[in-house]
Amino acid sequence: MPRTLILHAPAKVNLILEVQGGRPDGYHALKTVMHALELADTLRFSENSGGLRLVCSHPQVPTDERNLVYQAAIRLARRAGITPRVTIRLTKRIPVAAGLGGGSSDAACVLRTLNEL
Repeated sequence: MPRTLILHAPAKVNLILEVQGGRPDGYHALKTVMHALELADTLRFSENSGGLRLVCSHPQVPTDERNLVYQAAIRLARRAGITPRVTIRLTKRIPVAAGLGGGSSDAACVLRTLNEL
């Protein structure tokens, strides 16, 4: 029987955020102090027979390679040399583009959870 895991990815506020400079991959190194909030998205992970499927409760959130959750799952699978076999159902409670780190928190939750699965 397929396993299902349900986790919460908290919103956060930056108490300190300092951009340290560019990195070779095009991103920036950061120095930050964050505080997690009670507000959180919910991610439900279910094993499936093959492939990655992302479903989101928010109609304006993409469910393909434009989504950080999708990107994290695909990159981890490639790095591990496996085909992802999971359906991820994302229930958005953190407002989109509000500066509360919803997308990055969701992606971090995906990396931790898929590593366990």
